[in-house]
Amino acid sequence: MAREKSGSGKHGPGRVLPDGL
Repeated sequence: MAREKSGSGKHGPGRVLPDGL
């Protein structure tokens, strides 16, 4: 759930934020 620097596109390319925000 906590994708750190995954760059999935939810928070942006390389964002250190949990996959819930």
